[in-house]
Amino acid sequence: MSPKPQIQAAETSREWYLVGVLMVLYVFSFIDRQILGLLVEPIKREFGVSDTQVGLLQGLTFAVFYCTLGIPAGWLVDRFSRRWIVAIGVFLWSIAATACGLASGFWQLVAARMGVGVGEAALSPSAYSLIGDAFPRERLGRALGVYNMGIPIGSGLALILGGLVVNAVSTSDAVYVLPLLGEVRSWQMVFIVTGLPGVLLCLLMFTVREPPRRGLLMAEGERPRHVSMRETLRFVWQRFDFFGPFSIAVGLLSIIGYGFLGWLPTALHRRFDVPVGDVAIVNGVFTLVLNTAGIFLAGRIADALAGRGVGDAAMRVCVVIAVSNTIWGTLGPLMPTLGSAYVFLAFLACTMSAYTAMAPLAINMITPNQMRGQVAALYLLMNNLIGLGLGPTLMPLVSDYLLDDPAKVYQAIAIVTAGCGALAAVLYAWICPRYARLVKEAAAWN
Repeated sequence: MSPKPQIQAAETSREWYLVGVLMVLYVFSFIDRQILGLLVEPIKREFGVSDTQVGLLQGLTFAVFYCTLGIPAGWLVDRFSRRWIVAIGVFLWSIAATACGLASGFWQLVAARMGVGVGEAALSPSAYSLIGDAFPRERLGRALGVYNMGIPIGSGLALILGGLVVNAVSTSDAVYVLPLLGEVRSWQMVFIVTGLPGVLLCLLMFTVREPPRRGLLMAEGERPRHVSMRETLRFVWQRFDFFGPFSIAVGLLSIIGYGFLGWLPTALHRRFDVPVGDVAIVNGVFTLVLNTAGIFLAGRIADALAGRGVGDAAMRVCVVIAVSNTIWGTLGPLMPTLGSAYVFLAFLACTMSAYTAMAPLAINMITPNQMRGQVAALYLLMNNLIGLGLGPTLMPLVSDYLLDDPAKVYQAIAIVTAGCGALAAVLYAWICPRYARLVKEAAAWN
């Protein structure tokens, strides 16, 4: 019997193990990123700040460093060991996330939050590059879908665990005494307990092997050549009729996603007088189960359509996702009862984060290998400055200043979702033909 099938099976197992490790790290990155959304009220009481200030802490404070440092991280990804880059990033953000629980003032919390953004900037550009090299084009959608399942798993766990803690905090002002760290309050313990594991988890990256780089641009003599940031910028600029609308569309859906994660529990609490922790637990289950399934299915559907010769498969899937998010995300917060709101939000959860599997798929499909880390960093810069920078901030801005009533943050969620989702759907539909042409052009590289 030929050993070839066994070798192929071993290679497949190694590829999926790589995806599994990266997904676990992504889970913890989203726990550390999103847990703050469940601690709005304790932080406001502790430091005497407004909803808008907390929104800036959740979003822009993190996003500026996460996005801008992604550019040099992407440059490093295209040149050096991606395993080391990820391991160092995980270690740094875990230390910073733990430091959030030790902050004794609002500005200390801001500084620690910036540190989380610094460390997390290294993960996704490295992961997109590693997975793009590990999998053939026909299996890339599902592989990236599994990696991006880290978003709903991490966010769902943050909501569930945070909800349990918030319920405990609401009935107790317990103070804990930790060795070397001294006294911390219950809400501070959330940051410490969720941040510390990453200090050891970074070692997982040394259990994987880096795949050889594929889809390279070659120099004379058939040697891979280095690509400068200037060349990468020129590549993106020449295709800006795709990259520009694409990044804006993803950013608009990110505004919806980050806005819901940051403000839905508080909105339903203020409207229906239900404990924030209870809303967080329900929303966490929806996120953990339905969002995860939606991301995985989106990748499978895109692969199936591409296998049938549909060149713009990823963008078509994104159009459906944007329309679904607009409908369910607009109507859900406006439902007259908590039960009916949960029904609509369950439908929303099925597609809420599914677009996240399509974005790295699109980048890998149309970008040469030596540019993938840098292009991924540019995409994350645009996406997160729009989505993460504005999502947690825009909704309380609308309720605080347009509606002039913080209790109406649920209406603000609906207003922002309707506008952002509809525009994203239009942009995705518009760039479908251009994307199909770019996929055909890039086929010769892989």
